[in-house]
Amino acid sequence: MKKNLFLGMATLAMIMAGCSQDEVLNSESSSQNDVIGFSTYTSKTKAAQAGTNTNLPGGFGVTAFVGAVTVPYMGSANAGVQISWKTDKWDYENPADLHYWPIEPLKFYAYAPFANTNRVVTPTYSSTDGMTFTNYEVSATNANQDDFMYASNLNPTSGSVVTLAFKHALTQILFTAITEGPYLEVDIEKDGIKICNVVSKGTFVLPIAGTGQTWTPSATKTDRINYTATSDAQLNVKNVTTVAVNTTPLTLMPQTLVKWATAEGAEVTIAANDALPTPNTYLEITCKIRDTAGNYLLGSGTAYGKTYVPFAGTWAMGKKITYALTFGGGYDANGRPILKPITFIPTVEDWVDEAQTVPFK
Repeated sequence: MKKNLFLGMATLAMIMAGCSQDEVLNSESSSQNDVIGFSTYTSKTKAAQAGTNTNLPGGFGVTAFVGAVTVPYMGSANAGVQISWKTDKWDYENPADLHYWPIEPLKFYAYAPFANTNRVVTPTYSSTDGMTFTNYEVSATNANQDDFMYASNLNPTSGSVVTLAFKHALTQILFTAITEGPYLEVDIEKDGIKICNVVSKGTFVLPIAGTGQTWTPSATKTDRINYTATSDAQLNVKNVTTVAVNTTPLTLMPQTLVKWATAEGAEVTIAANDALPTPNTYLEITCKIRDTAGNYLLGSGTAYGKTYVPFAGTWAMGKKITYALTFGGGYDANGRPILKPITFIPTVEDWVDEAQTVPFK
């Protein structure tokens, strides 16, 4: 453990939620408990190396309150004090923000990343609602989808070690693809898979109890958008071999998705579905499908076609879901089957190691 002396710091320990086999990156401590300082821990299961801030790029913001007052002791009504990685330790970004322990116990709220040009909303705090991000919006661009994280500690004693257990507030989505049998071959266009009619905006609340955090997705139709699973190039799927579609996960808002109704139910075309006050969700896949004899079942040698797939499920905070797409046809824009519909076998897991299986059809 590397130890650096930082004035008369008490230690604020920060532990990534769900991590096992934690490795101490840095700590600052002394016999004096007057300055609020910081140390960082990270999971050995992640790619972070000692002496880096890999797990919290952009730093984090911390706000502290004394008792039930609404005016923060540390931070402001709409922003935490910025803590940044400086050379080999976490430190106040602005030295003028340095805070000392008061006589009374403090309650801490934190969020990351702090330096986030993609997030246009700032937190608000109250003695009744805790920390709230109103109308948080997930960018339509994969590269701009940040790993939004949150933490709180509402019971620290003045001058003691404070633990902030950061957790992921969003959901990661990955896709793999496989053909139904060796008699089919599929070419998926680069960036050719979209999840359509997904809520992009919502309100996140971390209650004063420090637990029971919730997302309330927007009910506004214009806040439903399409997200593209980015790929490096055209993907060729054949010989019943699983192919990774997007190696960079989509990081999206937790929500429950209701699937588009096809001709097998109450027939609704894609156009009619998108015109609904609350349009339902589906995949739009731009691809070519052919048999082993070279006959095109969708698209042609010079052009891609589109197939649509009803898509439903529940996305929970801090979960990584991998949807295995089995290509056998899908539906056209009128909800009529193209060969046989694509099926799903999603695998849901925590962002650390724990995994669970959630069936989806």
